[in-house]
Amino acid sequence: MMSRPVTLDVRAARLCEAVRALASDHEAWIPIDRLQARLQPEEVSALHAAIAFAAARNWLAISRAPADHVLLKPGAP
Repeated sequence: MMSRPVTLDVRAARLCEAVRALASDHEAWIPIDRLQARLQPEEVSALHAAIAFAAARNWLAISRAPADHVLLKPGAP
C-alpha cells in the first residue's frame, strides 16, 4: 500500500511548527540550516518550496531572497 504524498500546505505547517520550536525570547529569526537539521529528510528536500508557500500565506517573514533566516508571524499554524 502506497502512502499519500504530503501536500505543500502540510509541509509549510510543519515548517512553522519547527520554527516555533526553535525560536526563543532571544532569537526570533531562525537560520535555515538549523531548520534543516530539525526536519525529516523528505521535508528538507521541499524546504524552499515550503518557505515560499508559508511566506505567501503570511505565516513567515524571510530575511532576503534566497532566504537564509525565517521569522514566524502571528497567525501561523
